Amino acid sequence: MLSSPRAGSDCRGLKGADDANRTSDRNFPGPRDRITMSPTMNRQQVLDLYFLDARCKLIELAAFLDRAERAEGKDDFRLEAFRRATAILSQPGPERARSVLTALSDPTTEPIPAATTKAACGAWPGPPPTA
Repeated sequence: MLSSPRAGSDCRGLKGADDANRTSDRNFPGPRDRITMSPTMNRQQVLDLYFLDARCKLIELAAFLDRAERAEGKDDFRLEAFRRATAILSQPGPERARSVLTALSDPTTEPIPAATTKAACGAWPGPPPTA
């Protein structure tokens, strides 16, 4: 029978007395951990390890585009930038992740005098960056 976590626990395990029993938080990679692919991994190993996760994400992207296109209204800069970024995925060559990030990022180098919104919107509202 599984026991439920005690109050005061987090996703990394129980806090308090059980902390001594845990080997280290290093067993739980966080957002600051850099995960790199082993240079000895061959293409078959990469596919075996990452394909199902990538497949799931691709289906989620397709579902997002389906929902956006079924919804009434005009496209805005976010959807246009998203479409430009997804087109990069079918192009051969290295550094597609960098190219997608660049397609969605603010290309300017000068800071603005004051923020115009409270939050980031995830895409650059200006003209697309030139290559």
